[in-house]
Amino acid sequence: GTNIKVALEFLQGVLKKKSNVFIFSDFYDQGFDQPLRMMGKKHDAVAVVVEDPMEVNLPNLGVIEMHDAETGELMTVDTGSASFRKKYAQHVLQWQKARDNELKKAAVERITVKTNQDIVEPLIQFFSRRRRK
Repeated sequence: GTNIKVALEFLQGVLKKKSNVFIFSDFYDQGFDQPLRMMGKKHDAVAVVVEDPMEVNLPNLGVIEMHDAETGELMTVDTGSASFRKKYAQHVLQWQKARDNELKKAAVERITVKTNQDIVEPLIQFFSRRRRK
């Protein structure tokens, strides 16, 4: 499973000079705000949030088996059920809100990239904004 806190603590230990650190993740984790804030104080840390629109708007595929990449859990769900898709979307939006709160507490810059769009454009926009500052 994802453990951003451990990864950041490891980086803090090995990075001796001020560095540019880009953390690419969906950030579906908790408790990383303090280590990320510490990383941001010593280094130029940027959270690159990877979002998949399919995670919010689950398509109607009927009955499918889903595999949780974090826990390994398998479950059979009926994506044909409008109420299931609605509850699923609400759950994902709740997670995104919690993630966004953690990132806000960490006080580092953020870039959002979507899996159904070009990853380069948000990065170019980020560096253009930064250059103008």
